Amino acid sequence: NEAGDVPLGVFFDIWGVHFDETGIFDHRVNETHEMRMHVFASGEVASEENRVTTFDAYLLQNGETIEVHYHAI
Repeated sequence: NEAGDVPLGVFFDIWGVHFDETGIFDHRVNETHEMRMHVFASGEVASEENRVTTFDAYLLQNGETIEVHYHAI
């Protein structure tokens, strides 16, 4: 990491809400629900190629779109 690198989880900490690989807000990953996170450039769409599993540790970059999906399996 370099000076100025900010993990995504810092923003959720500032907001006072839960976010890591176990879930987001009050929603938890379990045998019936999963969470996926995708990071991509403008003009792209979420896909398996841009799926990210670092969640709260992901280092933010300028110009990225981040989508977090929580849903039933």
